[in-house]
Amino acid sequence: MSRIIKDSGWSRDLKNLQKGGEVTVGIHESDANRGDGPTNALIGFWQEFGTHKNGRRHIPPRSFLQSTASNNEREHRKVLNYAIKKSLGGYLTLKQAFAILGLKVSSDIKETIRAQIPPPLADSTIRKKKSSTPLIDTGQLINSIDYEVSKNVV
Repeated sequence: MSRIIKDSGWSRDLKNLQKGGEVTVGIHESDANRGDGPTNALIGFWQEFGTHKNGRRHIPPRSFLQSTASNNEREHRKVLNYAIKKSLGGYLTLKQAFAILGLKVSSDIKETIRAQIPPPLADSTIRKKKSSTPLIDTGQLINSIDYEVSKNVV
């Protein structure tokens, strides 16, 4: 009696993972430029960690990256496990599985930003930008959040 085992792309996926396949989520270099002035990446860094001026807090930290990762870790693991199982079953490529995770995490980061991360803006900032919503002014920062699947993943 013989048994046929179908690979369904497992060998390819395993090789991709061994090569260091990954998905990154955040503000990538291709989305960082805003023209003149600081880049989206730099503004995102300032917002995530805060800044100091003359020894005092100038911009308070408003974590949108780390807090999203921490608050949604269990859900993100579920999405990744589901996508990897579909990939190993031959229903998705590994690249598609990573893209599903990247899309979920980037969407969650944008949702975190839209939820108005505390602390509230200073009155002077509200008057200047004519809005009380932290992290959203022109929309360039939130629109720069995206995911990238490493090029060696197929």
